[in-house]
Amino acid sequence: MRISIKPRKFLRIQLRYGDYQKKFIEEWKAGKLRVGEISLNETKVLILFRKDVDLTNPDDWIAIDINENNVTAVSSNPHILRVESNLR
Repeated sequence: MRISIKPRKFLRIQLRYGDYQKKFIEEWKAGKLRVGEISLNETKVLILFRKDVDLTNPDDWIAIDINENNVTAVSSNPHILRVESNLR
């Protein structure tokens, strides 16, 4: 990874990653993912990827309603779920 720190000055970081992360990198190289936000700390580099999804004609869907004391969900398969929080 190359990070610009000043004009024409770069910091190069060798990234280590496992098999799980490798599949995202391969999809990014194939043009299926885009790089989103990148965050750094002392020990880690977090790279978020973005994927464009066509939502014009979904095969399945789910609707979620979040209220003060419950969460209700319904899906196209059809399933209905209601979880009471008893916070009210």
